Amino acid sequence: MNELVETLLYLVSFWRFVFSKQYRADLLGKFKCQNIYKKFLDVIGAIVSTVVGLGLPIMVFVLIMGMPFFDEADTCLDLGGSYNYQKCECDYKVNHSYRGINRTSILVTS
Repeated sequence: MNELVETLLYLVSFWRFVFSKQYRADLLGKFKCQNIYKKFLDVIGAIVSTVVGLGLPIMVFVLIMGMPFFDEADTCLDLGGSYNYQKCECDYKVNHSYRGINRTSILVTS
C-alpha cells in the first residue's frame, strides 16, 4: 500500500510542477539553497516523478486502447453479426446471447 501512495504522490507532484507556476517557483527556489547531496536526491526524485507522471497515463491509455477483444466484438455487431463470446468469433448465421468472459476457461501459467 505504501508503494501505491508513493507512486500517486510522484504522479501528482509531476503534474503539479507542470501546471502550477507558484509550485514550480517554490521548488526551484528551495533547490538553489540546498547542498549537493540534497540536490542529487531531488534530481533523482524529479526523474522518477517524470517517469511516473508520463509513463503511468501512457500505460493506462495503451492498455485501454490495446484491448482487441472489445474492438472485435463491436466490429462484429456493427457488421450485423452476433459475437460468440465463448469461441471469440463472429457468427453471421446464429444469434448468440451475451455471456461475458468464461473465467473458468482461462489458464494461468507461471
